[in-house]
Amino acid sequence: MFSHLFTGFPQRSFAKSLKLHVSLIGKSFSQHFYFVKFVLLGGRLFWLTLDSGKPRQRS
Repeated sequence: MFSHLFTGFPQRSFAKSLKLHVSLIGKSFSQHFYFVKFVLLGGRLFWLTLDSGKPRQRS
């Protein structure tokens, strides 16, 4: 379908590099996802400890 865009370009190596980039992006995305999850969980625990330390104002 897109072969006319890559005339004179080795298509096999392009597919290989594309697959490599996709796997790298997937890996870094999953790492960032777990990092964000960890940060959110830590922030929630931090706020919970702060809230329990001071007298409650909201129900």
